Amino acid sequence: MTEQSYIPLSAVDVAGRLDLIAKVQGVEKAEKYFDSIPVKVKKFPVYNALLYCYVNAKSIEKAEAFMQQMKQLGLAKSPLSYNALLSLYSKVGQYEKLDILIEEMKDNSVRADKFTLSIWMAAYAANSDIDGMDKILQSMEVDPEIVMDWNAYAIAAKGYIKVGLIDKALEMLKSSEKFISGKRQRVAYDFLLTLYAGAGSKEDLNRIWKLYKSSEKLNNTAYLCMIRSLLKFDDIAGAENILAEWESGDTSYDLRVPNLLIAAYCKNGLVKKAEMFINRIIEKGKKPLPSSWDHLATGDVEANQFPMALKALESAFLARRRRWLPSRDTLSACLEYLRQQGDVERTEEFLPWFTLGVGSQSLVEIGIMQGSTDIERAQQEASSNKSQIEDLQPNMKKLFFGTKNPIIEINCLNIEETINDELTLVGKMHGGYLLKLEEAGKDVHRIWQTKGRIELERLDRDHVKIRFENIQECKHVITNGPWMLGGYIFSVKEWMRGKRLEEYRFDLVKFWVQIWDLPKDRINKANVWKIDAELGMVMEADISCPPEFNRPVARVRVEMDVKERLKKDQQIKLETGEELVVRLKYEKLEVFCYFCGVIGHDHLACRIRNQYCYDLIKCGGTIKDIKPNFTSQMKANKFYNGVAYTIADTPSKLCFEETPLPEREKWADGSQKAHL
Repeated sequence: MTEQSYIPLSAVDVAGRLDLIAKVQGVEKAEKYFDSIPVKVKKFPVYNALLYCYVNAKSIEKAEAFMQQMKQLGLAKSPLSYNALLSLYSKVGQYEKLDILIEEMKDNSVRADKFTLSIWMAAYAANSDIDGMDKILQSMEVDPEIVMDWNAYAIAAKGYIKVGLIDKALEMLKSSEKFISGKRQRVAYDFLLTLYAGAGSKEDLNRIWKLYKSSEKLNNTAYLCMIRSLLKFDDIAGAENILAEWESGDTSYDLRVPNLLIAAYCKNGLVKKAEMFINRIIEKGKKPLPSSWDHLATGDVEANQFPMALKALESAFLARRRRWLPSRDTLSACLEYLRQQGDVERTEEFLPWFTLGVGSQSLVEIGIMQGSTDIERAQQEASSNKSQIEDLQPNMKKLFFGTKNPIIEINCLNIEETINDELTLVGKMHGGYLLKLEEAGKDVHRIWQTKGRIELERLDRDHVKIRFENIQECKHVITNGPWMLGGYIFSVKEWMRGKRLEEYRFDLVKFWVQIWDLPKDRINKANVWKIDAELGMVMEADISCPPEFNRPVARVRVEMDVKERLKKDQQIKLETGEELVVRLKYEKLEVFCYFCGVIGHDHLACRIRNQYCYDLIKCGGTIKDIKPNFTSQMKANKFYNGVAYTIADTPSKLCFEETPLPEREKWADGSQKAHL
């Protein structure tokens, strides 16, 4: 945030800025800013803003000390400051301090307002002190200076529901309805839906829902409250109807809404239905929440379908978000299943995911560390000497670079090769992502820069048949790969009738590899061919050294196995005996792992890295101790795409006008096809 100001700031302006600093940069930065504020601007709004910063951070000691400072300065004369402390004590469950603070307000002639009494009453309700709650509510009703609102009666209803006094709760809720008006009526309806469901009154729940729909434009929060309330009655059919309303509306797609149904399906043994629902979400182009996968895994465990549960858990960890934790019972059951099966390799494979999901200490607490259920042994492993980290990292270096890199003697040989072409190709999407034909249509026209019509036919989840009407465009596609959709490889091969999909080698992809730092007088087809033969089958070489590179750079087209680790350099030996190291850069390379060097996943989804992470955590290390073995320098930022010179990450202009997508038709056999 800038320190320049062109208009003098008022105390209210400074208070707002103080609040923003605390939310964005933390309380410590807010404290430093508070100390820098001129004395003449440090008035009640500024002090009160910092007090609320401490409240939001649940810092009791700092809040109490700062409140004492405000009292000494004569700034604690408003119920606003006391309300801040009352709110803090309620949040942390220190209800016994509320009465003391209220008495202090009386002694200091600070009149309690509506918010003070609401906080106080909510504390009594949370503590199941119905008598204390009733006294406060009655005092509010008879106080002429307090304007009653729906919230006070809603708090009382919540307290009655907690102790089982349903009739009294319904009475309070009816009273609350009478005061609903103004800007906060949406919040009021959300509370009423939840509370009527808690009181077990489905009739009132449906009544409020109809009233809600007639008076407000519904948002995602409204649907969440209603579906959650219906599920309290185990009314899955009713919840499905509300979900259908939500899907047909114009609200944004909030994954939390369908997640409620997924959880309900799994809880009630409808695992197949939950799985179908998750697939629907994926087909819409959305990524299910990790908790959705976790619900599915829990349902599979309940159904004794442990292989399916393990797959769901893996999907949950791949989709994990900050602060998300999976079900400990499900984790424990899956690990126990793997141990009973004697599948040590599979157990070790999943342990890193579990460690990243719940942390090593949590694994210690539930006693599911690798190889033993003995908690003491797990604690000893988790607290082992951090010095072992220094031993682990050289071992990982040996794994990647321990094999001897052969020294290649280069000579002068010329080899040529031709490539066949067909009008039909077959493609596979790597990376585990579902290729959607209609969405892929625009992408392939843009990426392939085609003019004629293309027909895509889905063969299964990952494979697509591609038919061209222009033989030159088909030849261009098969010749100028690799092709990337969404950063992941779309591998294409010539279609051969009668050949099964599993017989195609989609893992063999042709890349253009650039050779940097090779002396210009050594750049010839034979030498560059020999250098890149270590990567795979060499298809052709380009030794023209385009001037756009500003230095001699040779290019070789190599058919590589994308399951193998990339090489970042190659040692060579000249005829003079001098040894050099040339760097290798890969054109059109997008998603690859900086840890293991394999194409098709990033470092967060790397199983080798996760296993290494687990070893580090056992030794007392953290994820920050993991160092990358590969870098983005392996991505060529300049290359030829078969049509025009390109700088990576900068879209090139299309050579042809893009053909709009016509209506979908049917093949003669009845299967769907998409014309692009």
